[in-house]
Formats: sequence, C-alpha cells, structure tokens
Amino acid sequence: ALDARRGRFGELQSLKAQGIIGENRSGYVEALSQNASATAIVNAENADRKLIYRAIADQNNLTGAIATIEAVFADVQRAKAQPGERVQLANGTWVTK
Repeated sequence: ALDARRGRFGELQSLKAQGIIGENRSGYVEALSQNASATAIVNAENADRKLIYRAIADQNNLTGAIATIEAVFADVQRAKAQPGERVQLANGTWVTK
C-alpha cells in the first residue's frame, strides 16, 4: 500500500492543485467533480489508506479505533495541504487552503 501510494503521489498532488480532488474530514481523498480518471485514483488511494489505517490499529492493539486514526490522519492532511488545495474541515465545510 505504501509503495502504491508513492507511485501515485505526483498525480494525486496534481489533481489536488487543480481542485479536482480534496482531503475530506475522514482521512480520505474525495473527488470534487465528475472525472473518471480522478475517481479511479481516489478509489485506489482510499483503499490503500484504509489498509494502512487497519495495520496501524492492528499493530497497536487499537481495535475499534479506526475512526480515531482516520480523524488524526485527516488533521495531518489538512495541515500539510498546499495553498489552493481543497480540504474539508471537521464540521464538514469544504474550504480552499
């Protein structure tokens, strides 16, 4: 999952810069427009993130803590977002950073 994420990093960043996708409040990327190639990348990225979140929970004996891990990761992604990228705040509002 980590290698796959590295492989799509450039394309993901490009789509974020264009406002086609954004970081949602659940720790996943979300397509913000109807775009088939973006949707495929979003689905692949989110599947890998879900695997990573589960691995973190398993390795740390945090059963039932996936939502907390997702929220922490969402906070990190919001903080790391570049100016002009779309992020969803914890209250559900989408903003441009």
